[in-house]
Amino acid sequence: MPDGPEKTILGPDQKAWLLKTLDESKATFKLVFSPTPIVGPDRNNKHDNHANDNFVYEGNELRERFGRIPGLITFCGDRHWQYASVDRATGLWEFGCGPGSEVHQLGWKPGDVRDQHQFLRVAGGFLSGQVKARESGARLTLRHHTINGQPVSEFVFPTK
Repeated sequence: MPDGPEKTILGPDQKAWLLKTLDESKATFKLVFSPTPIVGPDRNNKHDNHANDNFVYEGNELRERFGRIPGLITFCGDRHWQYASVDRATGLWEFGCGPGSEVHQLGWKPGDVRDQHQFLRVAGGFLSGQVKARESGARLTLRHHTINGQPVSEFVFPTK
C-alpha cells in the first residue's frame, strides 16, 4: 500500500483514542510504550515501524502530535540495543530498553551513532525510571543499566 493518510499501524480508531486521551491527560508525564520505534532510528532495511520509510506519513503525524504534548516520552521494547533518541524536528524523546541478556544484542552496529542518538549501547540490560515530587514540580529520571544493574546512562525530565 502506498504511504499516506490511509496507511496505518495503529488503525484510525485506536489512533484517535490515543491522541484524544493524551490531549486530555493532566499527568505531568505521559509515557507511551510501543513494541516498535516511533523516533528510532531503525535499520534501513526495516519496513515495519514509524521510524523507517514505509510509514513516513503516520510516523511524522505521531511525532508532530506527541511533540506538542508536554511531558510525553515514548518507549520502545523490541530493539536489541539500548538507546535514547530525540527527534530534532519535534523534540520528542524515545528510549529503547534493550535486550534482557547479553545473548540477544544484535541488529545495530556499536559505532553507528546517528543524529537522533543521545545514548547508544549495543548490549543487554534494562531501563529504570523514578519519579520524585518537588516543590517546583515532579522530576522523572530514566536510566539504562547493564544486565547486572550498573547504571550506564541517566536522563532527567523535564529537561528545562
